[in-house]
Amino acid sequence: MDSTLDRINALMDELGIEMDDEEEEAQQEDMMQFLKRNNPKDVF
Repeated sequence: MDSTLDRINALMDELGIEMDDEEEEAQQEDMMQFLKRNNPKDVF
């Protein structure tokens, strides 16, 4: 997950897109919740 977020940040830098810390934290939180929902281990 960290490598994916690092790649997103690198692409955003190349595109000149900047996010403040609050927006970045919300994005990471959203990504974590998305990954948790789609985790096959959670299927019973």
